[in-house]
Amino acid sequence: MTATLHTLQAAAPAPSPAAPCTAVSFINALPADLAELALLDIKAVSALVGLKSTAIFERVRAGTFPEPVRMGARCTRWPAGKVRQWLREQIEAPQDDVNQRQQERAKKASSAAQANRQAAAGRGAR
Repeated sequence: MTATLHTLQAAAPAPSPAAPCTAVSFINALPADLAELALLDIKAVSALVGLKSTAIFERVRAGTFPEPVRMGARCTRWPAGKVRQWLREQIEAPQDDVNQRQQERAKKASSAAQANRQAAAGRGAR
């Protein structure tokens, strides 16, 4: 076990004093096969994908984000390889879906605003 730890430490470059040691920098310093298996906590996943933890968990429930590995009752981790694959899919996904969702939201907001105006006009006519 100690020999393996020393081998990993020797393979990973020492962090520079100016740069803080983060999960992302640590993973990038690992050999490629180990980097794909690294387990990331919610803070690291959030930093990588640019979403807040609430949005990540909502997407997990919706089935649009990789399922985490449950290490315990309060310990949830994501395999780095699955998170990277999800990021690749988001980059390669056609933007038509995003545009369509934006148009649907705009229509819904417009309908709600119109209903509010009609309700306000109905109250003022009394």
